Amino acid sequence: MPPRSHSPALGAAAVAALLWSAAGCGSGGPSIDPVARPADQMSVARAAVERKDYRKAEELLKGYLDLNPVSREAGEAHYLLGIVHYRRGEWPLAATEFAILINQFPDDPRVPDGRFHLALAFWRQSRPAPYDQEYTRRALSEFERFQALYPDHPRAADARQWQDEARGRLAKKAYENGRLYFKLGYYEPSRLYLAEVREKYADTEWFPLSLLLESKCFAKEEKWGQSREVAQELLALEPRADVAREARHLVEEADRRLNEVSQE
Repeated sequence: MPPRSHSPALGAAAVAALLWSAAGCGSGGPSIDPVARPADQMSVARAAVERKDYRKAEELLKGYLDLNPVSREAGEAHYLLGIVHYRRGEWPLAATEFAILINQFPDDPRVPDGRFHLALAFWRQSRPAPYDQEYTRRALSEFERFQALYPDHPRAADARQWQDEARGRLAKKAYENGRLYFKLGYYEPSRLYLAEVREKYADTEWFPLSLLLESKCFAKEEKWGQSREVAQELLALEPRADVAREARHLVEEADRRLNEVSQE
C-alpha cells in the first residue's frame, strides 16, 4: 500500500525551518528562498530581530525589499531595518529607513513609532552645546512633530523629556555665544544671541542668566534705562540668590547714573 501523501501546505514552523536553512544558517549563504512566500520571509526576519541576530535580520530584510519594494509589508521591513541599524548604533542608516517608512508608506501602522525613532536617530547624532547643533535642531523638530501628531502615544512622555533636553541645549548654545561676544566687547551682537533665548527658550534655566547678561550689555553701552528695565524684569522672576544680587546691583547702578544725568 503506498504511503499517505502529505499536504503541500507547510506549517509555520516547517516554513521557518526551510527559510532558515535557505538563509544559510548564518554561513553567509543566500538570504532568501526564491520559492518562499514573502510573508514567510518576513516572519523569519521578525524572529531574527527578536533574538537580536541583527546581521541575519539585515540580510533577510534587504533580500525581502529587493524583491518586494512596494508590497504590503514593505513598510514594516523598512521599519525593522531601521530598528536593526538603530540598535547597532548606525544612526544615519537608521534615520534613512525611518524616513522611507514615513514618506513612502504613510498609512503603515508603524509610522508613529518610526517617527519617534527618527527623532531619536537624529538625537543620537547631536553634540553638546559647544559644538554645531544641526542634529539637535533636527531632533527637536521631529520630537515636536511627533507630539503634535500623536499626543496619546505611549512614548509621548519620553519625547517631551528629550524635547526639553534639546531646547535646553540650544538655549545654552545661544547664551554661550552671547557671553563670548560680551567678553570680546561686542555688545550688540551679544544681545542678538540673548534675544534668541528670550524669544524661544524663556522656560529654560538659561533665561535668567540671559537677562542678567542682557542688562550688563546695556550697562556697558551706558543705556541705563534699558539696563534697569531688564534687571527689574529679571528680579520679577525671583532668580537664585547670586543672580538676584547682581540684578539689584545693576538696578542701583542704573538709578545712580540716571540721577546724575537728570541733575546736569
